[in-house]
Amino acid sequence: MGLSRPLLFVSSSSQSTRLVAPHSCLLEPLNSLPACSAEPWTEPLAPTPRPWPHALHLSLQVIENCVAAAGFSVGEFAALVFAGAMEFSEGLYAVKVRAEAMQEASEAVPSGMLSVLGQPQSKFNVACLEAQEHCKTLGIESPVCEVANYLFPDCRVISGHLEALQFLRENSSKYHFRRTKMLPVSGGFHTRLMEPALEPLEQVLKSISVRKPLVSVHSNVDGNRYMQPRHIQKLLVRQGLA
Repeated sequence: MGLSRPLLFVSSSSQSTRLVAPHSCLLEPLNSLPACSAEPWTEPLAPTPRPWPHALHLSLQVIENCVAAAGFSVGEFAALVFAGAMEFSEGLYAVKVRAEAMQEASEAVPSGMLSVLGQPQSKFNVACLEAQEHCKTLGIESPVCEVANYLFPDCRVISGHLEALQFLRENSSKYHFRRTKMLPVSGGFHTRLMEPALEPLEQVLKSISVRKPLVSVHSNVDGNRYMQPRHIQKLLVRQGLA
């Protein structure tokens, strides 16, 4: 990660325990780190394409003061693990099953995801509907083209059949799109093209221990905070289509 010495530096083991005591799921990873040093960080960080380790080093105290968490797509599993809703190993296993099932579903239909930077007058839903109609003229049954992610105002990720996404790129000016870019992913994730992946994920979530989060975790599906384990299991499955 670009670091040549342990990442976390606290003055004593008692301090490290105090920082993470509300989150028992974090105790084992922290205790497994090399011995912590009481000396302050004085060496410059080596160049790294991932700046988050330095941010974590500077902001470990957020663990103690955290009141809510959320994660985007697979990051929602990380948020739930952080909040103590599931063990790290079980969350990782669920992510593995999810990834394998989604990959298998993506291989069944040529599909992908398109990042679209629009304008206030951009008609994302109209564009998706017309892209679906275009696919029907090509003989594609039940074509999929829909907004999968709302990134920020006037920016969406549209997911679906490759033919639909190509249609949007070729007609971007018609829909007032400023810029489009294909994402380097293997399928049309977060759409009904992922329906075959739901059953494996549903089964694995039933097989692991899911608990009520220690801090509020907000769902990708509806933005509301999870209230109980069954709520988590249900919406994590739905997230694959939303």
